[in-house]
Amino acid sequence: MERDTSEEVENTLELHASAELQEYQASSYAAQGQDDIQADTTSVFRDIFSSDTFSSFNEFDYLFKKYQNQTGSVFRVKSSSSVISENKRRQHQIPSELKYGCVSFVCVHYGNPSRKGLGIRQKQRYLPCGCNVLVALTARKNKLVITKTYLQHNHEVSVALQPFYSQKRRLTSSEMGDVEDVVKLNPDNKQLKSFLQGKYNKAVNMQDVRNLKRKVQSGNGMSDIGKLTEIVDEIVNAGKGKIDISLDESRAIQMIAFATNEMISMYCKYPEMIFMDGTYKINKYNYPLYMILVQDNLGRGRAVFYAFVRSETADMMLEIMSSFCRMMENINHTKTVMTDKDQNEIQAVRALLPKADVLLCKFHVLQYFKKKVSKLVLPVPKKNEIFGT
Repeated sequence: MERDTSEEVENTLELHASAELQEYQASSYAAQGQDDIQADTTSVFRDIFSSDTFSSFNEFDYLFKKYQNQTGSVFRVKSSSSVISENKRRQHQIPSELKYGCVSFVCVHYGNPSRKGLGIRQKQRYLPCGCNVLVALTARKNKLVITKTYLQHNHEVSVALQPFYSQKRRLTSSEMGDVEDVVKLNPDNKQLKSFLQGKYNKAVNMQDVRNLKRKVQSGNGMSDIGKLTEIVDEIVNAGKGKIDISLDESRAIQMIAFATNEMISMYCKYPEMIFMDGTYKINKYNYPLYMILVQDNLGRGRAVFYAFVRSETADMMLEIMSSFCRMMENINHTKTVMTDKDQNEIQAVRALLPKADVLLCKFHVLQYFKKKVSKLVLPVPKKNEIFGT
């Protein structure tokens, strides 16, 4: 396959263009630990900020961006607490316009580099170099107040280098939304780079373009619901398995249960005993995952059913077992069900598999037992005696 020579030349030019920034980052790291002040931006900050009190975060942010652009400084958020979070614990509510209850901005060169490995291969492109520049704000009396500043950098700051920092090259959420349709057309990387530079005046490079394409084209830029719909359609239309989706009155998903043909076949081979358990917070929506397993002829647990659920109420446990019974064949061949101590699970199993014996998992029983005993007001030797230790 022939290489794209124009893109290769473009990459070479970008390497030369960013060489100054890379050399600067390396020299900044080499200078780490020195107390020399190489750029004091205090006077510029004072000229721009005539007041340290603001009626909204946008009011502060406008001046803060102006200060960064004039000095070539680049900041990041070190720590913050949102208005929503603060209002949960405060008696006097903070106006939403302030955005933060408190927030600290630091120079991107703040702190020390985190070293990994054995140090055999020296890494020179570190951003942190011991810089202590900081701007801190706190909400007071319905105003956002600057409470602390330190604006003396221990490294050079340059308006010429500022656009090449990743923080400045990155597209905002609204900009990403604007270019998604363009990226879906799969334009040439060089053309897309020129388009982004011209439209947003950002020094994006070829790697930024490739990353942007991968991000948008991954899943065709669909939302999580769009991706889920596509997977469901593929499984159902191709006859690869069975799926149940339960919605509430507002059309919000309450349960997604599924079993592939292979999983159903595995249950049909070993239906005598099933094991049911839940796992928590394994996805970003915090839907618990319930699974049902069987034991094969080698004593291994084999999953035959999965269900993501919104809640763990008695009705939802009943819905899980109902879905399992609909998907499987010869459900009456199941004679034993092992579960944990959850009464909602046990009642659901007894309602739909009335002839099956219900066993409690030894691990969960002992875990619960130890938890309860540890809370008893007893001497430690007595507790150890109960635990058998």
